[in-house]
Amino acid sequence: ANNCRVFDSITVYVIPPDSISAGPDKFVCLGSSVQLEGRVLINQNPTTTPTIAWIPAPTSGDGTTRPTVTPTSSAVYTMTYTNDLCVSTDNVQVDPRPSADVVTSDVTICAGDSIKLLATGAANFFAWTPATNISNPSSSNPMVYPTQTTTYVVVASLGGNCATASATAVVNVNQSPSISISPRGGSYFKGKPVQITLTTNGVSPTYIWTSLGNDAPQALSCYNCYNPVFRSDSDQPAYNYQVVVTDANGCSSKSPLNLRLRTQCDPEQIFVPNAFSPNGDGQNDVLYVRGSAINGLTVFRVFDRWGNLMFETNDINKGWDGTYNGKPVNPDVYVYYVEAPCVVGGDSLFRKGNVTVTK
Repeated sequence: ANNCRVFDSITVYVIPPDSISAGPDKFVCLGSSVQLEGRVLINQNPTTTPTIAWIPAPTSGDGTTRPTVTPTSSAVYTMTYTNDLCVSTDNVQVDPRPSADVVTSDVTICAGDSIKLLATGAANFFAWTPATNISNPSSSNPMVYPTQTTTYVVVASLGGNCATASATAVVNVNQSPSISISPRGGSYFKGKPVQITLTTNGVSPTYIWTSLGNDAPQALSCYNCYNPVFRSDSDQPAYNYQVVVTDANGCSSKSPLNLRLRTQCDPEQIFVPNAFSPNGDGQNDVLYVRGSAINGLTVFRVFDRWGNLMFETNDINKGWDGTYNGKPVNPDVYVYYVEAPCVVGGDSLFRKGNVTVTK
């Protein structure tokens, strides 16, 4: 009546029903004990003392979040958390088993890649062999990165005296395609074409060429083929490319191609492979003379190691098919000699070396 005021307050703590977790389900060796992994997920009401109880009663540790149980058959344990007027419950299942069981599966990767192995089943412990090229041999799902096809064996256990179980996972490793480019690194003359030839062992490969620098105007005849022709009418000092080859397995390899502008000839610009395989497979069957410094031949000769002439031509479009008098020569090392006019000035260039004939 005298306009005096009195204030008071009360704090209401709200505890949601899912304020606890009874923990993950467990597998246990029959006759053995296991500790449950219950947790309280929220802060409790500081004005009260909460209580924890488990049903059925554990072997030991009732009243705690991590009691020990020893079930003789599959059992569901209920964790009850009482905080003032709030009661929260959650369940966890524990399955006793006489032995562990485990399942895994085979996988396929490309060389240089990694993949996660997955072992599933009734087990608490895992051991993978071989323990090489693997992130964690004790994990149920380790990352592996073998360099060749490898069979991994996982031994799974529940612990105690339970029998173990094992499974195998074969990691099939597909090798990435090999790449050989001619000329891999060399030079070019302004306005003169350079034939680029790529050889690979990839099955049904695709090719993607990418410029690593200034490629305007475009200097390659195609950017998705294995044998583009390079030609530049500019004074740009160099062109740098990268080719990515992807085979039918999805495995890829990459290789650079670097070309620089030349204004005078050099015998090193005459290119003759150091090996070829005239086996009729359509790849690398004929030995040709190539090079950005020449556009013709004065002479191209091939000799055996005793000096016998195996092949001779002055046509740059003709090559040695690995025969002599119509018969295939034996796999061996042979000697070649090349004389050709330079595209600039017409001076003669000379080159000789060895070439190996393979099967």
